[in-house]
Amino acid sequence: MEDELPEPLLTPFWAFGSDGVLTMHAALLAKLRTVQVSVHEVQSQLDAARRTDPAHTVEFALPHAACASTHDESAPTWAAPAYRELPFKLLRLVRSLTPNEFDIDILLDALLRIDEARILPALRACPLSRLRVYDHEHTHFFRPPAESYSPYAELLRVIDLVPRAGTLLDLGSGMGRAAMAALLVRRDVHYIGYEVVLERVRVANDALARMGAGGRVRVFCRRLGHRGRLKLPSLEDNSVVIFMFNPFAPATLRHMLAQLRVWATKHRFIIVFKAMAEELAAEHRVW
Repeated sequence: MEDELPEPLLTPFWAFGSDGVLTMHAALLAKLRTVQVSVHEVQSQLDAARRTDPAHTVEFALPHAACASTHDESAPTWAAPAYRELPFKLLRLVRSLTPNEFDIDILLDALLRIDEARILPALRACPLSRLRVYDHEHTHFFRPPAESYSPYAELLRVIDLVPRAGTLLDLGSGMGRAAMAALLVRRDVHYIGYEVVLERVRVANDALARMGAGGRVRVFCRRLGHRGRLKLPSLEDNSVVIFMFNPFAPATLRHMLAQLRVWATKHRFIIVFKAMAEELAAEHRVW
């Protein structure tokens, strides 16, 4: 008999208890089975993540009936090639979900150790001058998920636009969610991410290193506004997709669009904006 679960908070697949534990609903378990993922497999990788990072902030409770077997200490570690297999299967599942079923992102982030709370200790130790830069650049710390990152389903659609052996240039790459997705589903794509928050860049590159990304997928710490210069890849026309979420302060957006406009006089590329209608309307004279 299945345990009774409290009503889910914000999501159809998870219940958030008063003890701070996320409990998986049977609906998500059924979804996982469609891509040959067992709860035991998920639990093993979450346990591996905790052993690597004991301070991991999200705690999960998975259906007990499906976790009858004991944890195997020989389960894949972060450095093992098998580690990439589970996130890859989950990204396959993402493609089959409806727009309101983005809750698989919670599990993917936990497996990849993408968690904004992980950067808190480093932020507390930041020099005041750097925090002022972050505030000026509208870095949106600890905002609701829909305002602070793009769902994996949207990122996959952006990656699909990249031609074979092309490049995805991610401006405002955060903690590397697009980088992870590109690495897992498109081994032919070259990825370059720029992010102003050093602490987010460290989280992204740490995860990418564990996945064996090498030089094909790279995230750099760079301030793109003010005097910052965007180093655009020297590749063939129509081989570059530029993705901009909405992380920029107005002055930074103006500066970025001016640089892209110059580049557009010499090269053909695809640019994908997200949630920028008002900002672009305000900068129409530049673009």
